[in-house]
Amino acid sequence: MFLTKMLSGTVLHAKAAQKTEHLHSLFRFLGFPASIPGAAGSAPAAESSEIELESPDEAAVAVGTGISLPHDNEVGVKQRNALVAWVAFAVLGLVVYREIAEGAFTSILTLSVIAQALSFMVLQVQISASKSVAGISAKTLGMHVVKLLCRLWVTLFFDRYLPTDKTGDWVYQVADAVSLLMVLCILYRIHVSHKASYQAAEDSMDARKLILGAFVLAVLVHPKMAEWTYLNILWAVHLYIDAIAMLPQLWMLPKVRGQVRGQSAHYIAATLLSNLLSGLFWFYACPEFAIHEEGTSLTSAINITGLAVNGAHVVQVLLLLDFGYFYCKARLQGRAMHDRDLLDLGQVIDI
Repeated sequence: MFLTKMLSGTVLHAKAAQKTEHLHSLFRFLGFPASIPGAAGSAPAAESSEIELESPDEAAVAVGTGISLPHDNEVGVKQRNALVAWVAFAVLGLVVYREIAEGAFTSILTLSVIAQALSFMVLQVQISASKSVAGISAKTLGMHVVKLLCRLWVTLFFDRYLPTDKTGDWVYQVADAVSLLMVLCILYRIHVSHKASYQAAEDSMDARKLILGAFVLAVLVHPKMAEWTYLNILWAVHLYIDAIAMLPQLWMLPKVRGQVRGQSAHYIAATLLSNLLSGLFWFYACPEFAIHEEGTSLTSAINITGLAVNGAHVVQVLLLLDFGYFYCKARLQGRAMHDRDLLDLGQVIDI
């Protein structure tokens, strides 16, 4: 560092300009504007809400040592919003379980659809905070729309697939309706308001074939709890679509690599919780499927429908775990890219 005193003023000025330019490049990489007091084109200190750094070297130290910067504040806001969403879910779930369902076990099916609404809520929080839909699959969300429409059509007109407690009277359907509205809102952001950040080339799996496959399977294997066959088929369609809805997202995730958002961890957790609660309910409700099978009794035949329902939940859990694995891998790759850029910057402004 003392050798720089021997350089001429011109050389010092050139090095300072080079340092400043590299810092600007790093700040742009981190996702916030680079505003260093004294640099050309920077906003006056009084009008800037960013942290003031007296020199490029101090800026580099701040980045390397974790001093709170605008990007850190944005991440903190996201995490606080996610925490608020989880606390709201816990409070609402407790009220539903204790006050409305009066502690009935069947209310866990209603809690599963509330957890599903939570998963879409955290996606909304992510998009609102980042102003970007990068890394989100519109194909997966489109499959959720079809699933929710099928399930709502059945549960609004028939009660065989609803919890037998009071939450099946209206709470279950309201939670599904809220989920549907949130998914439609997210799709609007993907295709209209935030279209520039949507990675359509990476979101390339044909969801129509997946939906068609789920429909064919539902025609072949479906419960017989409702009086009308088409309602049973629609419910089975919802089940099979829900099981594979994560496939387009899985297809997309390895392609976007480090561009995934941290909020996705909450989305995975909420979706997994929803599936586990639903799977637990239908695991204990499986005997009901066998009772309603024509010409069979509870003990004389294999419960094919029950196996299909439980199998669908197992498939969804496995896909979610796979999604979690690729998510963690992509996040670690993104962190490694970030660390390499910081190392390169440190070499450039060697002091």
